[in-house]
Amino acid sequence: MSGQQSEQNVEVSFAPLSLLMKDIPNSSYSCFARYLDKACQGAKVPVAIQDSDSAFAVGGAPLGRPEAAFHWIYGDRNVATSTLLRFLRDKIKFPQIYFPANIMPVAARHFPVAEMGIDYLFVHRGRNVDEVGETVEVIHFASHPTQVKIHNQIMEKFPPPEIWARCKFKYSGLVVSGEVVSVLEHTVEDGSNCAVQQVFTPDEYRGKGYARTLVGAAVKAMTDRGISPIYLCNSQNRKSVHVATQCGFELESVLGVVGG
Repeated sequence: MSGQQSEQNVEVSFAPLSLLMKDIPNSSYSCFARYLDKACQGAKVPVAIQDSDSAFAVGGAPLGRPEAAFHWIYGDRNVATSTLLRFLRDKIKFPQIYFPANIMPVAARHFPVAEMGIDYLFVHRGRNVDEVGETVEVIHFASHPTQVKIHNQIMEKFPPPEIWARCKFKYSGLVVSGEVVSVLEHTVEDGSNCAVQQVFTPDEYRGKGYARTLVGAAVKAMTDRGISPIYLCNSQNRKSVHVATQCGFELESVLGVVGG
């Protein structure tokens, strides 16, 4: 029986994430599932099962993400994973889906190659990074910022205030001469790991080491609390990869991504 015919015999249903956590691999990539399980108790996620071949996706709707776009796939068996990817393709208008890189050929059955890419997931091994200099300041946003000057390109990266409040986004920003000139998101935290992602510096401020300074400050703050940082970025973003390695991160996983 062909893979396509086999998929027709697999249905996608919804199951409590808490019941699926035993199938989560012990890796930093699992931080996203552990975070969702902690943040949204009772959350149900899409799952495809055929005998011992299973896959499920976490993210999206339970956190109020626009269009339920963000999902992380757990499972790398062809039939169930392919069924789940097809389900997400049909249900989500603008998907952003992460999955183990070894199932890229499976994903290519359902998404144009031009929409697919590779992301790197780095872990921090405890190597020291430089302290934040005395002439800069790092501030933290627990809600949509209104009391500080922020570069327009950064403001465009922030989610709308109502989505921010619902999802409890957390950002940190580097302040230079009274203006936030570099930001990163650190919303996803599961008690053991915290994901540093969406690092961004406006064009006119790049090349000054601001992103490295900000990421270094975030790493120190997390490790001081006993939290192990992880870092997610596109593999083609060489500057972001350089920031990660300069701040003591080491590559752990290669992920496939649709819409990233």
